[in-house]
Amino acid sequence: MSSTNPTRLSETMGPYNYDCPASILDLLGPPGNEYAAQWREHCRQRLALTTRRKPAPGDMLVLAEPLTFTDGQSERSFRVVQSGRKTTLRRVSDGVGVKISKLMSRAWTIVPPPAAPSAS
Repeated sequence: MSSTNPTRLSETMGPYNYDCPASILDLLGPPGNEYAAQWREHCRQRLALTTRRKPAPGDMLVLAEPLTFTDGQSERSFRVVQSGRKTTLRRVSDGVGVKISKLMSRAWTIVPPPAAPSAS
């Protein structure tokens, strides 16, 4: 189809984008086929990842799978640090600042900073 009449895809055609909002998913009736059921499940999985709490300064972020960076270093654990107004990630192994694309769509867990000892 032309740019003035774009191709229309339904969930039964197995679309690849999984960014349907929960408000739309909640309105849908039963899935029309297995593609539709899988697509909805992928959308729900993506929503679960992207709606979790963002890492805060002091947290340690641990990825489910290690990432290999352009310098050849592989890492799963990163310290979240505040640098002025910017929140950045630093590799735990060597302290190098890194950028991780699509961070909120990746599988990771947060290890909160240790609690400060209470003054008794």
